[in-house]
Amino acid sequence: AWSEAVLARMAIAALGGDNEAASALADRAATQALDWGRHDAWRFRMADAEQWRDRGQRLGDGAALERALDVLNNRVSPLAPRDTALEDWVMTKFALGTVLAVKGERSRGNEFLQAAIAAYSEVGEATDRGKNPRLWLLTQNNVLAVHGKLAEREKGVDRYRYIVRLYQALNPTLDAKADPSRWAMHHNNLALAMMQIGMR
Repeated sequence: AWSEAVLARMAIAALGGDNEAASALADRAATQALDWGRHDAWRFRMADAEQWRDRGQRLGDGAALERALDVLNNRVSPLAPRDTALEDWVMTKFALGTVLAVKGERSRGNEFLQAAIAAYSEVGEATDRGKNPRLWLLTQNNVLAVHGKLAEREKGVDRYRYIVRLYQALNPTLDAKADPSRWAMHHNNLALAMMQIGMR
């Protein structure tokens, strides 16, 4: 109950625009939570990173995105070692990929987009498709989306051809009857990538 109350107070502060107050709450709660468990401390740190990411996305605030990266790399990651906390490690890497992708979209260079692909790829490799198909497929789609951003910036069609191969490799994992909207979106994106190859 205490953890949920703290997270609720953080959310209220962040929604009110006082992200520093939300971060301070997370810092105090995570320090206290370490007395009885790593996972609770990880939850507070992750919530802190997410509220900075949300501010960065919503307001186009580059400093907030930098803050999210700092929290993920220096506060969250140490609490999620891969060998003893794989699930938390996976979610940390996924969050890192998301922030890097958003920052990459707003940057002229491609280093953040490349780093996002690397983070998402690690998530995909560590996620069991049979046990967590939703996260696995979401991760693959995010990798494709970042490749799409890179393809828009590059000359030629090599990356679009690579994107087409990735989409085609995912075809057997999709069920039109079970999830028709996702199936349709997947094939629409595949068609768009193929169209780009024909237009260039």
